[in-house]
Amino acid sequence: MLGSGRPHSRESRPHREPPPPPQSLLDPHVRTINMSRGPPDSGHGFGICVKGGTRESGNQSPKGVYISRVEEGSVAERAGLRPGDTILQVNGTPFTNISHEDALKVLKSCRELSITVRSTVPFVQPPPPPPPPPVIQPPLQTYYTWVDRKGRPVSPPPRFRQYHRDKLRKVEIIVEPGQSLGLMIRGGIEYNLGIFVTGVDKDSVAERAGLLIGDQILEVNGQSFLEVTHDEAVSQLKSHKRMIIKVCDVGKIPHSCSTLDMHWADTPHRCCVAALQMVDEKARIVLNKNEFNTLTYYLEEYSAKQMTIEAFVAVLLELLNTPDKHTLFTELRELVAIEDRARFDELVYRRDQYSRRGGPCCDNSHEIIMSSLHHMPTPVSI
Repeated sequence: MLGSGRPHSRESRPHREPPPPPQSLLDPHVRTINMSRGPPDSGHGFGICVKGGTRESGNQSPKGVYISRVEEGSVAERAGLRPGDTILQVNGTPFTNISHEDALKVLKSCRELSITVRSTVPFVQPPPPPPPPPVIQPPLQTYYTWVDRKGRPVSPPPRFRQYHRDKLRKVEIIVEPGQSLGLMIRGGIEYNLGIFVTGVDKDSVAERAGLLIGDQILEVNGQSFLEVTHDEAVSQLKSHKRMIIKVCDVGKIPHSCSTLDMHWADTPHRCCVAALQMVDEKARIVLNKNEFNTLTYYLEEYSAKQMTIEAFVAVLLELLNTPDKHTLFTELRELVAIEDRARFDELVYRRDQYSRRGGPCCDNSHEIIMSSLHHMPTPVSI
């Protein structure tokens, strides 16, 4: 009691030894495994068969209770139990002096087991499974189709350094007050393209100076246009009223842009969404409903390899029988299988074939070059 003056005696407590470490830490052959199985009506057990245990005479099997078989793909196999493992304890119940029947009762009555076993060889913790390989997206490649000044498909141009000197020229331009340059351009470094002239207004400053559709602008007042963005090029051409423009007569312009999945190489008839969109948009403008449905039907037939390229082109020539409709061939070419392209070009773009059929001639399809360019800015009038 406080204030009593009696000395406070400290009660002596017996010294307690710390509990021994688990056997699994002392013996590398011993380990404890926790397992769970499905509900009783699932029909799935732990997947082990056991043998051993005390006999009616009281004699203990030399190995005690041990695992004789582990079913492939079972809970026990996934947990790491192996044939030959001796069961020492299950859910706190020692198995060192237990009959075979009692051991089975314990194992069958529990849905969750904490089982301690001794293996014939030291247990080594298996390394963690390697991480799954990274998902590699199919390589994508952006490619452009090109047309000439007449709107006919052509091969891509060479890079600038391969152009001949006779294709280079300088154009002097003076834009007086109240005048506009009258120029349309396309491209930019963000599209991995140079700056190309895609339109020249009639009787404009650009036309009188000699700029042509298909010219690539290389310099403006000494500033390189080989690595400028589309917006930078527009800004430069609008801000200067007096310009010395260095151009190269490429004679070709980028017409459309598509992204090609390189894993489609073995399925040449599978086309890009962008190409389909181009055909769909333009076909809805130049074709009536019945013609549009007819085109859709034969496109599906060709894509399913139910038509040869010759039969497909023959149908198209009958269907696209006016100058406006004929311009669809440029977009349709993007849906043609790679191995059929050369034959398609031969059947569609040979001038003598048009003259024999009395059909439209591509020489008059100048408006093709004004088609919209997917994934690239609409040509800007300057």
